[in-house]
Order: sequence, then C-alpha cells, then structure tokens
Amino acid sequence: MILLIVLVLIINLIALLVPKRQTKIEMFSVGMFAILFAVLTDIFLTLKFHLYWYFVPEVNAKALIPVFGLKAQMAILFINYFPLSSPLYKKIIYMLGWSVFSVVFEWVTVYIAGILHYNGWTIWHSVLAYPIILTVIILVFYYVRCLIKNNKWV
Repeated sequence: MILLIVLVLIINLIALLVPKRQTKIEMFSVGMFAILFAVLTDIFLTLKFHLYWYFVPEVNAKALIPVFGLKAQMAILFINYFPLSSPLYKKIIYMLGWSVFSVVFEWVTVYIAGILHYNGWTIWHSVLAYPIILTVIILVFYYVRCLIKNNKWV
C-alpha cells in the first residue's frame, strides 16, 4: 500500500509539473475517458470474469486509488508527448515504448507491490492489450481535438 501511494504521488507530481502541450479541455477529456475506460474494463474483467483484481477479489475502496490516482494522469502524460505531426513509424515507436513501460509498471504492481493480482489474466494479455488501449486513447484525443476545432463540442 505504501508503494502504491508513493507511485501515485510521483506520477501525479510528474503530471502536474511537466510542460503541457494540450489544452485543458483536451487533457480533461482524455483523463476522464481513461478513468471511464478503466472502470468499465475492471467491472467486466474483475467482477464478471474474475481475471484480476486490486488487493482483494471483491469491491473495495482501495481499488479506487490506482484507478483515480494513476489512470488519467498516465493517459495525460502519454498524450502530452505523443508525436502528433511526426511520421507514422515514430508514432508506432512511441506507442511501443509506452506499452513496454506500462507492462513493466504492471509487472511491478503484481510481483513487487502486490497491488494487482492475476487469476487467469497474464502479463502476456497486457502485452497485447496496451497497444490497443493506447490507440483508443489517441483516437479519443483526435476526436476531442476535432470537436474543438470545428466548435462542435457545445
């Protein structure tokens, strides 16, 4: 639990202090989507299929710490430095780098910190899932940017 709090504080501090490249509404939208996506994913994979859980295999308040303390912040950091105007291969390399980071981060939460517990889910599922998750976050970001540009968000 102490390691989780330290991780949350570090990630939040980094997310707060890095120079921002996106507008506040873009960061807010991406962050809220990341939380929603995480909650929906956790509902099905944890509560319905029992593939993994945070701390204990039941609904618990401690599971909200990684969801609200890390998911939005990580998505904002990811999209903040995404190479928007770079060639496709640089975007793919960036996404693969974040995927590797995310898998390593998850490995730490499972095998060192004991925050996340597997029950049918494996790290290999995450290796396949993170590029998809990051692609969805990018698509949401582009959609929000398009709405803002065309003034269709009001």
